[in-house]
Amino acid sequence: MKKLVPLVYLFFCWISAFSQGGSPKPLPPKFDVLTLNPNNGVPTLMWTPPAYNPLYPNPTGYIIYKPMEGGGWVPIDTVESTIHTYTDWNSSGSQGSIRYQLASKGTTEPSQLTSPHGSIFLTVNYDSCNNKLDLHWSHYVGWGNRIKDYIVYSGTTPYWQDLDSVTTVPGNQNIANVMQIPPNRIFYLYVKARNEKDSAMVSLSNLARINTKVARKPSYMIVDSIIARDLHTEIRFKIDRNTEYRNFSLVRWETSDTALAIFTAKTLFEFEDPRTRSFIDESDAWTARSKPFFFKVDGKDGCNRLNVVSNLTNSITVRAATRGMTNSITWDTLYSKNMNPVRYNLYRVTYADVQYPPELIFSSDNELSFVDDLSSLEGQGLSPRICYYVQANEYVNDRPLVTSLSRMVCTEVIPDVVMPNAIDPLSDYSSAGHFTRNNFAPIITFKANYRLTIYNRWGGIVFNGTNEGWDGKLANGEYAKEGAYIYRLEVFSETKRTITKTGSLTVIYGPKR
Repeated sequence: MKKLVPLVYLFFCWISAFSQGGSPKPLPPKFDVLTLNPNNGVPTLMWTPPAYNPLYPNPTGYIIYKPMEGGGWVPIDTVESTIHTYTDWNSSGSQGSIRYQLASKGTTEPSQLTSPHGSIFLTVNYDSCNNKLDLHWSHYVGWGNRIKDYIVYSGTTPYWQDLDSVTTVPGNQNIANVMQIPPNRIFYLYVKARNEKDSAMVSLSNLARINTKVARKPSYMIVDSIIARDLHTEIRFKIDRNTEYRNFSLVRWETSDTALAIFTAKTLFEFEDPRTRSFIDESDAWTARSKPFFFKVDGKDGCNRLNVVSNLTNSITVRAATRGMTNSITWDTLYSKNMNPVRYNLYRVTYADVQYPPELIFSSDNELSFVDDLSSLEGQGLSPRICYYVQANEYVNDRPLVTSLSRMVCTEVIPDVVMPNAIDPLSDYSSAGHFTRNNFAPIITFKANYRLTIYNRWGGIVFNGTNEGWDGKLANGEYAKEGAYIYRLEVFSETKRTITKTGSLTVIYGPKR
């Protein structure tokens, strides 16, 4: 009775196969292995025909399937039943793992698909910090995930057959390291997976190529310009564009003393592109108006080790103080580690209705101060607002290496005011000195706004004007009578400072000409 059970089972399987319509499907083959030619990544599939079974027809050939982009599997080729291997010359596993399935070809329908097999894809990275190769690969798909081990092969020849095994890892591991790798060499590697049940059944990965070249450090890095503005400082620098470093930092210090600077160091900007040329520092803008900041660029290798440092240079802060008709200007030293010569140029900027071009008023290689006598500017209709900035240049072999441009600082001189003591309204407009006899108005050494009020002896206002003098006429158009009058003058500076003067004037009528 027990012998009848398998026969009954086979009979029902045979009936089930026919009940699907037409002839029964053949049994699928046994997908043995998918391997790559490491040199070009071309895959080769190998399989074993299904065992003979009288209830199922023999395969008439074998169908090779690949996955579709949207899902599912699509047949790509068919081989005869006597062929049990297939090389897909139109595909490569050099860029990523590729998968296949097989089916036995039947007279009407193919067999059930086999389980998929996927190739090994190897990637390698060079750790220059530790002189080692880090390998990672995708696990071989197939064999029921029963992988005995992975053997790593490595060498400097591009012929994979000549590479030597360097390490072996268990089949559940897909990473490995190859240590003590010399720099500036080219290495080739591939991985071989061995079947747990049959070590002779192996699958090879793609051949990975890695250059252990060490990144080329920049041949030069220099902070070449510091341009200070009211609310920011622009730092300009140059880095060797041919460098292979990709880790740079712009650092700001508050002192040139490296022992103390570490406590004030502030990383302003981190960047990767050596073609980067400038950065705008808007932090601590008010502090930067009263003290210099020092700047440098750090270059780090791929291991985050500081290997290259630019020159250290600083912003220039200018201070100005007014005393009478002189301005005292002082400024900071431009730091030069190598004690290169530095030239300081002091510029003065004056204003009227427009800003005049900057005027170089002082130049020195070592002086850090200058007293500017403004008496030559009196009476030119200039604004009392006088501004200054310093351009410091560090030289190497008579060529400018670094330029530091200070922000502009301004002072306001107190205008000197001179008033006439009389007016002749009917004068023929001739001038006596600086005064016009038929117009009572102040002479102010620098341009300023003013308000003039004229009172008669009883305190009544006979004239009130802004930025205009009194021609001797009253509000009704008649000329004022001869005699003494009182004036009040208010001069307003740009900073809203007010200068007030009072005094008396005499209205006279001289002989007509």
